[in-house]
Amino acid sequence: MASFNVSNPAAVTQVASTQSIQSCPVPNGLAVLAGGAAFVCDGDSYSTTDLSPQVFYGTDDVVDAAADGTVAMAAPPFSDFPDTIPDVFVFPPGATSFSSYRAAYTLESPTAIVAALALSADSENLYAVIQNTDTAGDPVSFTVQALDARATTTLTLSGPASGTAHGRVTLIGQLTTQLTGTQAALAGAKVTITRTITGAGKRPAETLTATTAADGTFTVTDALPVRGTYTYTASYAGNAANAPATPATVTITGRPG
Repeated sequence: MASFNVSNPAAVTQVASTQSIQSCPVPNGLAVLAGGAAFVCDGDSYSTTDLSPQVFYGTDDVVDAAADGTVAMAAPPFSDFPDTIPDVFVFPPGATSFSSYRAAYTLESPTAIVAALALSADSENLYAVIQNTDTAGDPVSFTVQALDARATTTLTLSGPASGTAHGRVTLIGQLTTQLTGTQAALAGAKVTITRTITGAGKRPAETLTATTAADGTFTVTDALPVRGTYTYTASYAGNAANAPATPATVTITGRPG
């Protein structure tokens, strides 16, 4: 492996390794990171200055890097199927280890492997080229899956099991994100809570909103106007950096007042 300075028309060898580096199938297994200070080969990144190892992303074979430093990796398929272990990972800029990914997906199977990856210019989308091969080994076909490359978010919601009609109940929730590769609070985000009532005739759905605090928590207080079963569903729509969260639901029984 060698690193070249291409600022002049004639490329000049900057440094050459004295020993072999892990094989990486060019072009899908090799990518230069933003700024040119490092490159990724077979799941490891190396300095372009002295070829020293920088970050271990995993034993992977397909990579893509975006202009902002986001890195996407696809791991070789596992031998045990059905495979429920993530095999495609999106790492935020500046990630320092394999565990610091912001999103993960399971795409591969006994007859399907990730052949190539491409991040969108804004790093919000990841396109995976899937090579499909039938059990006999022929024919081979390719499909493209569009994935959300934004950070995975997690939303929780809790409340009492019951409340008194004509009284009030308080719901508490929290929103977290893996934006930096670790689960952390997502502050200042808008959470929408939809309330429906059953067992009390036709009642229109109501929408409540809350904004998360510095620790990602939010609180909503609501009146129970009638007897019935109240279902509260919290949702987060996402933004340019964070993906939408899986909705969280709480059911409360409104007892006679």
